[in-house]
Formats: sequence, C-alpha cells, structure tokens
Amino acid sequence: MGSCMEQEGVVTRVTRETVTVLVESHAACENCRARGACGMPGETREIVARHPGGVVNVGERVTTRVNGRNAARSVLLAYALPSALAVAMIALFSSRTSEVIAAGVTLATVAGYFLALYSLRGILARKITCTIATRDEGEENE
Repeated sequence: MGSCMEQEGVVTRVTRETVTVLVESHAACENCRARGACGMPGETREIVARHPGGVVNVGERVTTRVNGRNAARSVLLAYALPSALAVAMIALFSSRTSEVIAAGVTLATVAGYFLALYSLRGILARKITCTIATRDEGEENE
C-alpha cells in the first residue's frame, strides 16, 4: 500500500456497509510534521470505514488505515483549496471594493465551496476510503 497513516481505536457502531471507529488523534500525530499546528492532538474523533465483510463487533479494538494518497487528497480538499480560494477572493475584491464587501464575498465563496463539498460527500466517500484490521488478525481487511 505504500506509506499509510494508521490509528488504533474502538468500534462504536457497525452497519452492513460501514464500521465507525472512535480514535484518539494523538496516535496519528506522532509522525506528522504539522502536529502542533492543527489543534487535534489529544482529541477523539470518529472515523467511518468500509465494512470489511467479516465479523466486526462493537467494542472491538481495530486499526484504521488510510493510504498516503487519500490523506493528501483529504488535506487538499479540506484545507489547501479553501485557503487558496479565500486568499484569491480577498486579493481580487479588496482592491476593487471595500474591505467589508471583500470579506463578505470571501466568506460566501468559501461557504459555497464547503456546501459543494458536502453535496459531493457520496462521491468523495467512494474515492477517499479507509480500511480496518482487527487487532487479532493483524492483517488488513478491505
């Protein structure tokens, strides 16, 4: 799989198609160069992975894995593109209108971007996937 990000957690919900895992973010942040800047260390969050097809039970300890390409795509969509969009909108409108209007247009544009991203969540969920492996198996389930 190449380089991947792994996090250990506990299964909190199992459906026919997905497994929800509660993880502590610090496990993934140990090797990250930006660990102090993102504000995530020490927080817990849920990760939804595709159901591996075997038996997965609530309360079971598993390892979630995201390959490097998917992690980079997520960072690009969630942080880099909206930041670049905001800077571009401010640069474009601040010289032509008042700062208040430029700020309003920028906020509206970024909000529109995130609404579009939200509306595409089904497509993105098929492209950006997370896999799980149970602790006992030690091997990846897809």
